[in-house]
Amino acid sequence: MAYAAPETAPELTEALTAHPAFDIGNPNKVYALMSGFAAGNTSGFKAFDGSGYKIVADAIIKRNLFNPQLAARLSTSFRSCRVLDETRRTAAEMHMRRVLAEPELSRDVFEIMSRILQSA
Repeated sequence: MAYAAPETAPELTEALTAHPAFDIGNPNKVYALMSGFAAGNTSGFKAFDGSGYKIVADAIIKRNLFNPQLAARLSTSFRSCRVLDETRRTAAEMHMRRVLAEPELSRDVFEIMSRILQSA
């Protein structure tokens, strides 16, 4: 992925999920894009408006039923929310609670997200 300024990184990441070369059914492509975004562009992931958290939370929700191990690995991206300012922490917590509200959430994702929320 080409470098994108932090304010455009969430939009670029979202656009890449619609690219013909991206396949939500391919765990390697999902992990490469989402973990690359969350870990490689932390300013974009931690965008003030919460858009970065939304993109990763959406990927966790989509992959949870088909590949709960991948969803759990992506869930660890939210660990950094413990040290954020209140606005960003609130946005991250909102998206974590949205993931936790999923009716068929895997045990691993539930455990990771719950622990992060408890320590935030």
